[in-house]
Amino acid sequence: VGYYKHLRTDLLSWDNANGHQLGAGYLGLSTSAVSGLAPESANLDGFSIEGMTVSRDNSAVWLGFRAPLVAAPGQTAVTAGSSTGRTHALLIPVTNFSDLLQANGGTAGSASFGSPIRLNLGGRGIREIRRTVDSQYLIIAGPSDGATGVAPKDFRLYTWDGSVGANGEATNLALRSTALTSLLGGMNASPEGLIEPSTALSDSSQIGILSDSGD
Repeated sequence: VGYYKHLRTDLLSWDNANGHQLGAGYLGLSTSAVSGLAPESANLDGFSIEGMTVSRDNSAVWLGFRAPLVAAPGQTAVTAGSSTGRTHALLIPVTNFSDLLQANGGTAGSASFGSPIRLNLGGRGIREIRRTVDSQYLIIAGPSDGATGVAPKDFRLYTWDGSVGANGEATNLALRSTALTSLLGGMNASPEGLIEPSTALSDSSQIGILSDSGD
């Protein structure tokens, strides 16, 4: 169909222009994306999108950020170069995704974004998010920086019904597994992908886990 090559630029501009009405630069995306800062920054302030799915009503694409982690709703904005207050993972809706894809990559400034959604994943970012056939969500939560296997720098599986409170925080998140790394049989790898079941999600659903064994 085509592609869109200005997503990163548009995200930074939207944050800086207070498009989310949280305050200009509140999410700190420009400082997260500055040249020379590793996406896996130890201060949890890098810039890395590692998940993408569709909203329950199909009106938006949700971009899931491994980094940066951001402040909880109602808290003051986080500071560049500091991990203090970075407690929540970030989802940003792209509300006009079907109009963005062009043969030439599109025109800068074309993307429209909805209100950010913040998820309390225990100090972890989003490493994968998938919508199931019954419009539930599977989330692999993992560290924004390097994994050590010790919480919060470990990997966990959550389910979510897609509900969001009035303050923009995800509600009804359910922790399903704290043992993703142990499932790998001692292999040094990071769970970073999901194969969702072909039927409605239940406690007995089988879910495929894809792992990255690094370098």
